[in-house]
Amino acid sequence: MTIFKPSKTLGAIFLLTASAAAPASAQSNAPAPARSPNQNQNLLQRQSKPSDVRIQSSRSLTLRQALDLSEKNNREIEAARLQIDRSTASIREAQAAESLTVTADGSLTNSGAPLISNNALGNAGTPLRAGIEAGYAISSAGRNSSRVKAAEGQLNFNRLEVDRVARRVRSDVITAYYDLQEADEQLKINIAAVRNSERSLRDARLQEQAGLGTKFDVIRAEVQKATAEQDVTRIASQQLNARKRLAQILNVTENVEYTSAEEVVPRGTWDISLENSIILAYGNRPELKQAGVQREIGVQQANEAAAGDQPQIGLFARYDLGKDFQQSAGFADNYSVGARVRWDFLDGGAASSRAAQARATQSVADTQYITSRDQIRLQVEQAYNTLNSDQRNIITATGGLKQAEESLRLARLRFAAGVGTQTDVISAETELTRAKSNRLRAVIGYNRSLSTLRNAVYAGNF
Repeated sequence: MTIFKPSKTLGAIFLLTASAAAPASAQSNAPAPARSPNQNQNLLQRQSKPSDVRIQSSRSLTLRQALDLSEKNNREIEAARLQIDRSTASIREAQAAESLTVTADGSLTNSGAPLISNNALGNAGTPLRAGIEAGYAISSAGRNSSRVKAAEGQLNFNRLEVDRVARRVRSDVITAYYDLQEADEQLKINIAAVRNSERSLRDARLQEQAGLGTKFDVIRAEVQKATAEQDVTRIASQQLNARKRLAQILNVTENVEYTSAEEVVPRGTWDISLENSIILAYGNRPELKQAGVQREIGVQQANEAAAGDQPQIGLFARYDLGKDFQQSAGFADNYSVGARVRWDFLDGGAASSRAAQARATQSVADTQYITSRDQIRLQVEQAYNTLNSDQRNIITATGGLKQAEESLRLARLRFAAGVGTQTDVISAETELTRAKSNRLRAVIGYNRSLSTLRNAVYAGNF
């Protein structure tokens, strides 16, 4: 009979797991480096050598460090922040219409007699004309002020959008981090299962040699060991994929792998009632605030559009200077000051049509507010109910784990005393592995639900 031996791959997995749990002296616990943009770096340059993509080091991250990295590196957050700069410039542009304006103009032309006629119809000349004019709008029927308020509303909207995007990115990072934690811990559980199966196989062989066991017991133990090793290989692959997903979300260097540096324990409690959680979410969520801001923007745009067919009044002062170089006279100048009125009293209905479009925008914002409010309530209720369920699962899974540990201890004692069977030991080992996995999933599930609820309510840290 050929005895199944751990493969080289499995041995490598053992070493990988041991290195992940190594002390700080063997593994860097410093925060992962952010991707530092290089102005001279060609972002489209293709990596062409295996060494360019080979994993060169491993770093452990806490959840807090991962969140800090995502805030610094994530491109979606950066794009949302750039929209704030754009809105700020739009406000300055809108405010310029309410400020004093100064313009200058000039011309130098050369004119002569017609080329197709022998009779000169006019004198040739090279006149120079230059002027400067200052203007100030004293009444725009509310058009300028509405434009400024709409631009300020858009700035507020974009600031809320940064908050919304950043919160969603944080939620993605937390999900990826918990996935990695679950893979890390599940790998440890399955490696422990392999160790237990090796012990059971060793005991079965000793019992067979002593004439107290059978070949069937040895085969059963070998099958259990092979199955446990296959589970380790599968979980190790999931662990590597989880590391890659986290690195991608963090947008960090491609040649470094990241492991979780925190113990899997419940990460807090939620002491707010469901009703108060819903009310708190209504007051905190940027989606509802954005809908309100969008409605106000629509109001200001409607006011601006409605002012399009109203009189516009402004003051002006102008100074002109001119000279004809083919005449002996010197420079001539003049000035003028006064008021200017413009009234587009017949525009084919363009102003009223623009106002109607803006009012439709208000209605869309109202509908969006109601839709967002209903979605937020559903999210809070689902997260709240799931959290309570996961909290009960931790208690149940913890009790089941203690019972499974005691069951395995008794099964081994009975087997050693000759009153139990190898099948009892194998079953107890399988139940222990399942109990450990159940408790791990219960804790990870609780942390995920707590994070989801905090994100839904926008309350506290993750």
